[in-house]
Amino acid sequence: MRITMFVAFMVCLFCAPCHALAQEAAETAIEEGAPANLETDPVEKHREPLHRYEVRFRDYHWRDWAVRHPRITVRVYTPINPQVRCPVIIFSHGLGRSRTDCAYFARYWAEAGYIVILPQHSGSDSNAVGNVGAIRARERLTQSFQSYSRLKSRITDVKVVLNFVEKYAKSGESFGNIVDGNNIAIAGHDFGAETALILAGQKTYRGESLKDPRVKAVVAMSPPVRRPSDTAAYEKVDVPSLHLTGTRDNGIVGTTRASQRRIPYDNIPSADRHLVTFRGSDHLVYTGTPYVLVRRDESHDGYYRRKMQQVTTLFFNTYLRNGTFSDGHLQQSLIENLLARSAYVESKITLPTKKESTGQLVGE
Repeated sequence: MRITMFVAFMVCLFCAPCHALAQEAAETAIEEGAPANLETDPVEKHREPLHRYEVRFRDYHWRDWAVRHPRITVRVYTPINPQVRCPVIIFSHGLGRSRTDCAYFARYWAEAGYIVILPQHSGSDSNAVGNVGAIRARERLTQSFQSYSRLKSRITDVKVVLNFVEKYAKSGESFGNIVDGNNIAIAGHDFGAETALILAGQKTYRGESLKDPRVKAVVAMSPPVRRPSDTAAYEKVDVPSLHLTGTRDNGIVGTTRASQRRIPYDNIPSADRHLVTFRGSDHLVYTGTPYVLVRRDESHDGYYRRKMQQVTTLFFNTYLRNGTFSDGHLQQSLIENLLARSAYVESKITLPTKKESTGQLVGE
């Protein structure tokens, strides 16, 4: 039932028509970055049931001698005094970024009752680029992206995080007294999306499997597709996945085109998966424009990010919460959260008792 409600929410969230001028005014306020009007904006007016916690964050320096891996630095967001144990979301940042990027996701998810951990991937982070011009920055980013050792290092970073979550859940130290170590998701953008999918079962471009069974769901934001013809690489992905992309989501480093971002979604054979393609959204909407690599209009980024926050949170609530959020609340979301017609939504549900939604594109 909760899966069906999630699919219905996805269609309503992105495709429902706006019938009132008040709704249009609210959308314009969000899009332009103006304060939302609580009387007219259905998102703000009904956000409280999903976001009820104050949040704190702290940096940790972890080293797991068992895997012979260098010390990693992570930023951990935790809800204060949660009422139930909190599932975990690990966020893997994109190429040339850091653990401080996408904080708007981390805080939003933590407010919703999740422990959010953002590892810094040394060797493919902002420190690997340094303070250089655009041409040199692109060269260094390309080198990191093409390095197989950097990819494997990222995977090990996340496995170290998983080990520490497991350790804290058993010992009760640090955030261990509030963690739900049995429900862990991985999300990521760009290189981080590839990292997340590999841990969920995708084979690397060298055919290696680095899947970790502790991963229960994955959110892939603009995943790179290095070998478009290698559709068999996704055969072992067997956890629910949410894929986010945009109609202008062409790669900045690498050769992935916007039309190829859907390849993982299309070729995962044995798990629920959802694809949201934002109309007009590009590759850098998640993080902004780094290193002056491209010139772009950032005026609508906040609008897209708000919708991404909502749909990812509903995804996590559906697949990690085991029905903790009642159907009644989701029905309320369906009625109240009528947003602009900004995305193409597709879902494939694999269980025999479920039906497949082929998606809608409205406003054409």
